[in-house]
Amino acid sequence: MTLLANSDSRILAMMEAGLAKVIVDDVIVCPSTNFDLIGIRVGCELLRNLCIPARTTSPQLLSAGAMSALVTAATSKCRDQNGAAAAAAGCRLLLERASPRTPAAVAFAECFNQVLAMDVAKAHPFVRVELARAAALATPSIVHLALCEAGVEASAGTSGNGVAAVTAADNGKAAEPISTDAAAAENGAGAAGEAAGREEEAGLALGQSLGSKAGVEFMGFLLASDHASLHTEAVLALIALRRAAGAIYEEAGALPDGGLTDPLELDALITDTLLLTDRLEQLKSATEGPRSPTLGWLDGKNLLPWSSLVKNYL
Repeated sequence: MTLLANSDSRILAMMEAGLAKVIVDDVIVCPSTNFDLIGIRVGCELLRNLCIPARTTSPQLLSAGAMSALVTAATSKCRDQNGAAAAAAGCRLLLERASPRTPAAVAFAECFNQVLAMDVAKAHPFVRVELARAAALATPSIVHLALCEAGVEASAGTSGNGVAAVTAADNGKAAEPISTDAAAAENGAGAAGEAAGREEEAGLALGQSLGSKAGVEFMGFLLASDHASLHTEAVLALIALRRAAGAIYEEAGALPDGGLTDPLELDALITDTLLLTDRLEQLKSATEGPRSPTLGWLDGKNLLPWSSLVKNYL
């Protein structure tokens, strides 16, 4: 079945037939499949493939509960590491390719505590990396919502149905609202009401999960990698958290229930012996100079060297 979902046209046809809802309800979430290792693995691989064209399919996937199901499969339900890897990759793809990203980020933040409860010592490194990438991709969007809630940052605007528009920080491009059809598919008749509650929950999610010490450490694992693209995702998330910690505490006093601190003050471990701040210093030293890699995709006009990105964090 996973081989059938190998093109956008086929995936869209499967989505129209309601396949995402079937996989979520009858395979991943259903208690009777707890010991069906092959069935869970195939379901996760198929759902991951449905996330590949997430720019088109994300509203239906989120409406079907795909994000929560994928997180559950990756962190606990899959006893097979291949199935867990497929589920974790699906989480990352859904966040990476969704447009706008904010609804997917909110869905991931709501179940991020499951990720933090995972026994990372028993998880395959690929699963851990993919979930860390998903957390890093979600963080800037959640930070933006939290800053809007605190009145520190203005929303980029809302569409006619009240759903928050995507911001430049969210997807790296000009803001564009969620269409009415997509919002209806994602949230049904309660789209406007649920969207209105996103900002109220964002600060709490940020303080209790993504912005917690455990959340920073989980994302900081990406900095133990030798791949610059993973470093980029982690540092952008940490920059967003630093901005939130400074702005919200200065302007609004605190996030709901507190919990968010400047990640630079946490001395978070990214390995058994290496501190996050030490790794950032290493990256800063290693990437300074004329041969340092550039990240032109961050800014279409100006090439930003890696060293300046790390300096912005430090």
